[in-house]
Amino acid sequence: MGKKIKLFLVEDDILYQKNLTKKLEGLNIDIQCFSSGDDCINNLESLEKPDIIVLDLHLSSEKNKSFNGLKVLKEAKYIDPDIYVIILTANDSLDTAVESIKEGAFDYIVKSETAFVRLEAKIKSVINVIELKQTLSKSQLKTNLSTGLIILSILTYFIIKLFFR
Repeated sequence: MGKKIKLFLVEDDILYQKNLTKKLEGLNIDIQCFSSGDDCINNLESLEKPDIIVLDLHLSSEKNKSFNGLKVLKEAKYIDPDIYVIILTANDSLDTAVESIKEGAFDYIVKSETAFVRLEAKIKSVINVIELKQTLSKSQLKTNLSTGLIILSILTYFIIKLFFR
């Protein structure tokens, strides 16, 4: 694989955030943690864009206008439509899950006893998709290069034929 997968973990419960980070370390990914949606959004436009965001929907903040999870999801997909956002929340609401998926979330996982196992499986799925896209992109580049060389050879042949009759 080319570059190391980068993950933003947005979780306001610091203990839960540290626990998740520790458990995800085995995936060999670069994890950057944020305790607010605002911090995540401010870092989304940096050169180190994440491939994946694991996002809590209910982010507490002292500011009334700060980003909650759904706003972060919308803004993240606006900034980078190809980013994979996995919602990890205690909110077990079907309506919220459907709304999140409609807004572009890759998946919606409810915090439970099996949440980590499901999250790890989803992150592995995303990593596989990213690696497949990278492989296909390289393959497409090679195909385009080969096609270009063939066209160049044909054009060269006809130019030589035209000038050396």
